[in-house]
Amino acid sequence: MSEIIISCYDYSPNSISEHNIFDAIDEMIGQYLIKGYCTNSYKFQHQTVFESVLISYSRINPVLILSKLAFDFIREMVRLEGFQEKEGEIVMKIPVRYYPNLCKRIIQILQNEYSLKSQSLIQLLCDSEIMRENNVTFVEHLIDEAHRVLPLQHLKIIISYQDESESVNFYLPVALLENVIKQKI
Repeated sequence: MSEIIISCYDYSPNSISEHNIFDAIDEMIGQYLIKGYCTNSYKFQHQTVFESVLISYSRINPVLILSKLAFDFIREMVRLEGFQEKEGEIVMKIPVRYYPNLCKRIIQILQNEYSLKSQSLIQLLCDSEIMRENNVTFVEHLIDEAHRVLPLQHLKIIISYQDESESVNFYLPVALLENVIKQKI
């Protein structure tokens, strides 16, 4: 919360009283927020409101937002700088200078959520608009981040063929290339 206050208002979070924050939250319950049962947590009432807040706040603090995005949001809503949206289309456009941040988040998701099914993530990623844009700069950043963070021996995939299976090392550039080739066939 303090990161958001600092980036939005450019002053210390201690200068906003806690009761002012809770008053603001209370006013939003029912219209924008839902209070969690038996917890002091809140969530957005509608996915559209959540996405709008993320997209809007990404213009203020893109580094923070990119570090928190879910993979489904990245696939569905994130587009690269050169993307030309259709009339009425709402997307989160990422400027080139933030490609490393986006790539870092994708690799974190690969490590934390898809480590046992890395090929599934690659398939979903390759089917996403950000990969279909064929942006060389983005792909270079993605491969650089993978080389920097992913030790080759730490991610494995199981390859099965005719009732036999084998565990092999997962290597992101090869997986990306394999999916690109499959899409061309």
